[in-house]
Amino acid sequence: MPDHSAVAPEINAKAALFAAFIAGAAFIMLGILLMVVAPVFVDDSSWSPAHRLAAIGMDKGALPLPANLGAAAITITTAIYAGLSLILAFLFALIVRGRTFGMVIFLGILFGLLVYLIGFYSVAPMLPGLNMARGWDVIIIHLTYGAILGWVYGSVARKTNRPL
Repeated sequence: MPDHSAVAPEINAKAALFAAFIAGAAFIMLGILLMVVAPVFVDDSSWSPAHRLAAIGMDKGALPLPANLGAAAITITTAIYAGLSLILAFLFALIVRGRTFGMVIFLGILFGLLVYLIGFYSVAPMLPGLNMARGWDVIIIHLTYGAILGWVYGSVARKTNRPL
């Protein structure tokens, strides 16, 4: 019989932190996989998506793609993803409080799509180079991020909200 009880009646900070870390790491790993596989199919540098995101945290002079990307751009990209994942996880926790586990996962997928739409159709036009990263591959990564965010948040919140 399915469990229809709420995952967390209030924001569960521990679950949000776990979800931010796990979903954020999965997002980065899927992005790296995409950067390695994409050049096989398109004429683009394998590190250009990371480089374009790093340009947000660096000056606009960082946007022309160098022959060697450098550790600074990769570090800045990872820091931006980690920070965004943390903020998004707590926002997600606020949205899904009091929902069932299945609904939390479903809302996670919708949340991932919403993050993509806001990011690429509201924010990206103001940032150099990010408009070029739109596509089904990036949508799938965002949907996966949302699903993992919902699953991890729901799982940890259910376990930590149960009385001993």
